[in-house]
Amino acid sequence: MDLIAAEFTNTFGTVYAEKFIIHKVEDKIINIDNIRKVRLVKKRNYRKNLFFILLSVFAAIVCHYLTGYRSAQMASAGITFMAVMISMLIVEHQFKFMIIRRYDVSEFPTEKESSDAAQELALLINKKIRDNAKLNCF
Repeated sequence: MDLIAAEFTNTFGTVYAEKFIIHKVEDKIINIDNIRKVRLVKKRNYRKNLFFILLSVFAAIVCHYLTGYRSAQMASAGITFMAVMISMLIVEHQFKFMIIRRYDVSEFPTEKESSDAAQELALLINKKIRDNAKLNCF
């Protein structure tokens, strides 16, 4: 396949007349004919948030039981406050490029840096699928 016949190319993939290639996944070639929809799914990852919330709960429990040690109680309260603030500030996402076919779904993990290119590719492929469906109706 030469790039002259390509309808659209970006860092994530290339769209041809009847197929597209995902460059980020070992140049995976996928036929457009049997695809219903292509999506980029953004999912939030809560693992670090959970860690800091559990740390703040542990520090709050320690703070409660250290009634005789005022400095240790203040340090524990400070750790509780800091851990809660950190858990609220951390935001991480996972991106997946999903190809929905008639009877199965394929998911390809995507980096955050290439998510904009993947979204652009998904929009173009979905437009191409809709145009092909309109042509097949007549």
